Amino acid sequence: DGFITEVAETLAAEGAAAEREAYSLKEWRNLPPELSAGEMEEKVRSSAAAAGLSVLSMEAVEVPEEENVFRLKLRDGTAAWAKVAGRAKVCNVCHDIFFILIVDGGGRVLNFTPIVVTKYENELISEEEAAFLRGRVTGLSIREPVVFDSEVDAISQATMSSELIFDTMRRLGKNLTELH
Repeated sequence: DGFITEVAETLAAEGAAAEREAYSLKEWRNLPPELSAGEMEEKVRSSAAAAGLSVLSMEAVEVPEEENVFRLKLRDGTAAWAKVAGRAKVCNVCHDIFFILIVDGGGRVLNFTPIVVTKYENELISEEEAAFLRGRVTGLSIREPVVFDSEVDAISQATMSSELIFDTMRRLGKNLTELH
């Protein structure tokens, strides 16, 4: 009873609503990576190159409910999109993760690049595990329902990190519909 009373008093306290609003779902979903603008650009360009894309220029774009989204102008005259994602941990044994998704103009995922993706006990996923995830997401369209199946899509001991990657693709699909 004491705990419930304390929670109720905290929620009723002056300023509590403003504090809850400040910690909105948007803020929870979009953690900023600890990278300088130059480091972020270098990682995006490297991820695009790994997907076989030749980037002429890169510019940040405003997207509702998203941060760190970039339009990539490619040498072949087309465009692609990059999302540098940061997702907050979801439990006390999980850790914040950061990664890059490269998507073509039609919404097809061209590449996944981990920046910091961890599994149980804050162990970084291996290159083999990153390649596994890359294989699971590359080719999927964020414009179609993105379904996560923990039996086939998750890295062992990184189920929540794996799911957050798929969840980011789902959310990105909803928010990139206006971009061309």
